[in-house]
Amino acid sequence: MRTTLFTLLTLFSTILFAQEGTFNGKDAAYWTGRLTKTESTENLQNRTRWYAGYALGEIGTPAASAVDALCERLLDVKEYEYTRAVCAWALGRIQDKNAVPALTEALKSKMDAVRICTAQSLGAFGTEAGSAAESLSALLDGKSLDGSEPEPGDAPQSELIEPVKAAVAAALWKVAPTDSPSAQKGKDALLAMLKKNSTLNRIAALSELISLAQDDDKDLSDFYRTMTILLEKSSSDDIARDCGTILMLKKQYDAVHGLLANENDVARRRALRAICLYKEKGIANDYTIPVERVLPLAESEDALIRVWTIRTLGLSMDKLESESDAFKAVESAIVKAVEDENVYVKKAARKALKN
Repeated sequence: MRTTLFTLLTLFSTILFAQEGTFNGKDAAYWTGRLTKTESTENLQNRTRWYAGYALGEIGTPAASAVDALCERLLDVKEYEYTRAVCAWALGRIQDKNAVPALTEALKSKMDAVRICTAQSLGAFGTEAGSAAESLSALLDGKSLDGSEPEPGDAPQSELIEPVKAAVAAALWKVAPTDSPSAQKGKDALLAMLKKNSTLNRIAALSELISLAQDDDKDLSDFYRTMTILLEKSSSDDIARDCGTILMLKKQYDAVHGLLANENDVARRRALRAICLYKEKGIANDYTIPVERVLPLAESEDALIRVWTIRTLGLSMDKLESESDAFKAVESAIVKAVEDENVYVKKAARKALKN
């Protein structure tokens, strides 16, 4: 008993007195040392340095003292690709503008992971990284950043893989002044990728657009029509999921709600999923689920629609008066679903009632 009590007190003390600016109980100075450490084998060295870079990124702004070491690792062309990439990521998390020149220089890398993380980190600085706009624009145009001629066998710079192109385009939109030609160029590149009949292009563009959707200063209105069509008709559930997420984040509720009355089961299910996931994340507490549109779907012949309907109805109850007709109708639908023939519908109903 005494041992158990001591263990609990130790755990409580560890949590209570954990120092800000640490990762796994170690401060930035410790992880900076690990970042420069030489291990006995190349594999162990790669893992040690990668993890150190990750730790510094997790510490964030209190790890500003590590910026020089991270920049040095990032620009070391002999370093392991993913260590360089994680160093770029960490610099974006630490947000010390002294890292911008090194990040801009790292755009010259031919390593895709490095270029993606570097571009995303520059984008995280916003207009503070405006000096990188020219390099980002050139990279998007397929131009060499160091003026060198491509070596025999090298792929042309213009053939950026989709995630690199999307990351560079999004970064250019973020770092360039609002409404500038450079910002418009980045925006247009993302829109072109989204409209292109290519799953890889669309997934890459949407990955960056989700980040942009969380920025109130970014106007994504030119994207809404394409996203609504993809939410309804795309053959990829992943693409539809991301489109639904972005539309809800940008409060394009009518575009999603309109699909609830669609004749296609897939479109209805995707709309329900978008509403449900958005509500579960608690992003907008002022959002009200359209109960009158959702309720009829509890009788759908499609089991997946019933699952998402019950999950969505369960989340709607916090906005309804307990004595209202709407609340009683929702509660009745959920109780009925407990006896559904589908095990997943039953599970969703039990969870909704428990909550």
